[in-house]
Amino acid sequence: MIQFVQKSRIGVFSLVFMLAMAIPRLASAQTAAVLVKTFDISAAGPGPRMRIGDMNGDGRLDFLLCDATDETPSQVAMLTAYDGVTGTKMWQVGSGGSAGTDRDEPCQIYDIDNDGNNEVVAVIGGQMGFYNGADGKLKTSFPIPAASAHDAIMFANFSGNPVPQDIVVKDRYTQAWAMDVTGKLLWTYQGITGHYNVPFDVDGDGRDEFFTGYSQLDYQGKPKYTAPINYDHPDNIWIGDIDGDPTNGYEVAYGLAQQPSCQMVSTRTGKVMWTNSDMTETQQLLLADYLPDSKGLELFGLDRTVRSSLDSLFLIDSTGKTLWKETGTNGSGGTAVKPILNWDGTNKPMVLVFKRGTATVWDGGTHTMQYKLGMDGNAVMGDLAGDSKTEILMYSKTTANVYAIAQLDWNTPAANPGHPQKQTRQQYNWSRYGSSDIFALTAVADGPTGPPGGGTGAGGATGTGGAAGTGGTTGSTAGTTGSPGGTTGSPGGTTGSPGGTTGSTGGRGGRGGTTGGGGGTSGTTTTGGTLSINGGSTAGGGVGGGSTATGGTIVATGGGTASTGGVLGTGGAGTGGSPNVTGGAAAGGTSSSGGAVRTGGIAASGGTSGTPIAGAGGSKATGNSGGCSCRVAGQPSQPTMLASLGFLGLMMLRSLRRRRSR
Repeated sequence: MIQFVQKSRIGVFSLVFMLAMAIPRLASAQTAAVLVKTFDISAAGPGPRMRIGDMNGDGRLDFLLCDATDETPSQVAMLTAYDGVTGTKMWQVGSGGSAGTDRDEPCQIYDIDNDGNNEVVAVIGGQMGFYNGADGKLKTSFPIPAASAHDAIMFANFSGNPVPQDIVVKDRYTQAWAMDVTGKLLWTYQGITGHYNVPFDVDGDGRDEFFTGYSQLDYQGKPKYTAPINYDHPDNIWIGDIDGDPTNGYEVAYGLAQQPSCQMVSTRTGKVMWTNSDMTETQQLLLADYLPDSKGLELFGLDRTVRSSLDSLFLIDSTGKTLWKETGTNGSGGTAVKPILNWDGTNKPMVLVFKRGTATVWDGGTHTMQYKLGMDGNAVMGDLAGDSKTEILMYSKTTANVYAIAQLDWNTPAANPGHPQKQTRQQYNWSRYGSSDIFALTAVADGPTGPPGGGTGAGGATGTGGAAGTGGTTGSTAGTTGSPGGTTGSPGGTTGSPGGTTGSTGGRGGRGGTTGGGGGTSGTTTTGGTLSINGGSTAGGGVGGGSTATGGTIVATGGGTASTGGVLGTGGAGTGGSPNVTGGAAAGGTSSSGGAVRTGGIAASGGTSGTPIAGAGGSKATGNSGGCSCRVAGQPSQPTMLASLGFLGLMMLRSLRRRRSR
């Protein structure tokens, strides 16, 4: 009997212990996002689509509902603007509208005339109109260049203006038109266009190239190349330094309804660098540094495994290798994914998956579901509450719900009250298809951007922080930081070019802190221009690529206004170059072999045995490093729990049998 009691207690203890271990794993995938605000938008029409931006100039984001016409492509029938803090309807223009479209309506929020206040730019009745964001009054208008030229609106900088003020419109699939701010036609292009096009300054000359279909156009609309992909149209494109090698420029990734269904192309040559045939129809891609310990950037995406009935999420690494693909889940062909910036205050890239029955927030690197939202439907995202984190605004035809990671004070004052909040490129070049570039989430539109490597200073790599540490035991091998600076010791390209045009308005913060906006060694850029405060986490383009053995001198004031010289700490240098302590850019350095210290401040391998400093720059605790094809560390493991419960069952059966035998 005593033996039986002891074994029985062991079984009960095992049950409690195993459940205690298993429940947190399940809970991590079942956490409910917090509903912090609900708005009534029933006055916005029968099928509105939402945009966000500061329209009333109070420094907080508002939201705009755009109701479209039934034609294909659509024009705008009605616009309804709401105050983002109170939900009060501010104004309404037009009437009627369709029950909802499956395309991009020609409507955006942007300071198109560069007067400091955001306008609503929309095509209504064949006219491109600029509407005052605060009251909806028409400021100016001009005819669109063709009867069908109203499928989406994109803002670009082809004219070399201080800010993007050129406008691109397109028909559904075959032609695009570029106009200046007065409506004057700059150029037109005929060819495959795809759903949404991306303006992006590839060569750092202060004028955007234009990615449409499989072609890259120069600022005059002339093709620089057409990639050797000749089927249908791209559903989605993303641009960035995908392979983690700044010496060969940026890459563009295409999501396609063909095989291979995902391809990466060099933006310099148009050459296909890799293909992936593991998907059926790559409807959407999101480019981010989901695995900071791995070289380059990763692609989190959505595959229409069986069109209109089954879809799958997936993760592809910088070499084109599929790291994970979800077992097909019921979908209606409308499932969508969107990037979430700073959901939890750590700047870790997350993903919203919605229009799937349940809206969920995923960790892209561990490909695990982290939060569920109480509403599904359409979605936009931004810092709606003014708390520096990203909130998700889910909406239907009548209701808009704001979700956050935790309860918050909705009445938090604006960061800069009384001053209109500028739009990010992701906000003013909004698309339901999500095509964009890696820097668009944070970079504001206030200047040209230098090219990657060689053309800018050696710095600007550490971005959002986390100290890079001292680089392990050797110091000299810790030059793995600062990869975006270029491969030679040249002083930031040509005579300290400050990430674009010398002494311009600082560029776009070195494209979000990745290419070293501002800097160079000449020290003559008048502190590199004043870089946008949102253009990376350091206002002046971060420090250079670490003080390597050859070091170079640090320019004391020549890197813009990076308040503490970026966040590289000692720069990982053992023998040369003093640390940047006043915001200067490194003197070109020779850290060409350095791995990419991207926005998380990760010190790559940090030498042979370096340990990254804890915090935002520390190595990722839940993701595998190296070339593992699974990348499942940190994922809630239901098979593990089931195995545990199975073991428990065997233990209990064994105890019962012994009890009966007695």
